[in-house]
Amino acid sequence: MSRFFAMAVVLACGFSGPVLGQQEKEDPAHDELRAVRKAMVEAFNKRDIDALLKHVHKDVVITWQNGEVSRGHDGLRKYFERMLVGPQSVVLEIHADPQMPELASLYGGKTPTLAVAYGTLNDQYKLRNGMEFKMDSLWSATLVKEAGAWSIVDFHASTNVFDNEVLNVAVKKTMMYAGGGGLAVGLLLATLVCVVMGRRCRAQPPGTQDDAYAGGK
Repeated sequence: MSRFFAMAVVLACGFSGPVLGQQEKEDPAHDELRAVRKAMVEAFNKRDIDALLKHVHKDVVITWQNGEVSRGHDGLRKYFERMLVGPQSVVLEIHADPQMPELASLYGGKTPTLAVAYGTLNDQYKLRNGMEFKMDSLWSATLVKEAGAWSIVDFHASTNVFDNEVLNVAVKKTMMYAGGGGLAVGLLLATLVCVVMGRRCRAQPPGTQDDAYAGGK
């Protein structure tokens, strides 16, 4: 399954994280990052890829949960359209409730030009084939500020490869198919044995087996 998995990973990220208490002075950059997040969520809800790309760097690199990598605007557009748009899209519905443990880390001195954020996505999917699952993805994002505007230059989403709902569903299906296959093979072998033994018994004249044992053969 080209699983995957979905622009909401980028769009729903709360880059600014929790709000600090009034006693702490917050860097104005966090409000700028909140504005980026808000604009991207609105664009996603409208399935407006052009509006999304306004907040994505032209050289962006995105790694999705299925291991696929999208590079640049063209790569992101192709992934978005294949996964979420049109009658042949992989993902039918998606919901995310992103959480961040802390504010984004800012770099660049008094006037930050680089921000790094991370958190959990709490993402749920419904695929066109009817499969539904929750991923609990982890994500991290790097944003740069150029010409007074923030844009995503790198994004990575991943899940626990050893314990996730997609893996659990796959294991259950494999066990079901393997169990059903083993039963079918067993029934087939039993049938063949019965057929062969039946033929051998019919091929011997009546009383042959008893005479052989009686004669000590």
